[in-house]
Amino acid sequence: MTKIREIKCRAWDKIDKRMIDDAIVIDFQSGKFYNYYYFTPSKRSSDLFEKDEHGNYSIPIKNGKSDLHRYILMQHIGLNDCKGVEIYKSDIVSVWGSDYGESVHEVKYLAEQNYPAFDLIPHIDSEANGFSDILGGDYHKIEVIGNIWKNPKLLNEGTK
Repeated sequence: MTKIREIKCRAWDKIDKRMIDDAIVIDFQSGKFYNYYYFTPSKRSSDLFEKDEHGNYSIPIKNGKSDLHRYILMQHIGLNDCKGVEIYKSDIVSVWGSDYGESVHEVKYLAEQNYPAFDLIPHIDSEANGFSDILGGDYHKIEVIGNIWKNPKLLNEGTK
């Protein structure tokens, strides 16, 4: 039997400038945002959330609109780095290979470019997907060093 990969997400709160790391579900039909690990909304945003009888928070719809636009959703890509940290879309990773040295990349989902897969930007100098090269052994280490929301300057550092 084929094992189905668990779909996990996190969200960047653009207003409070913080990451909501727990597994979340956003119901775009109803406009509700659920977090099954009982995060506590900050004082600044607590008026946006309603708490249900199970301790889950949701964003209520007011006047036919919700505040879902304040969140940027990021999916776990199904891989962990060399330290066991889950890798998500919009993470910044350091990649090291003995033949290639060390370089810094953003994890992106490239469906807009007719390439429905996660990859590293800038691309690793390769004919394959960057993650294929890493999993295939061409590189010795991949490590999450930040994300584009909390640490955007890491991308400017480029190749070390």
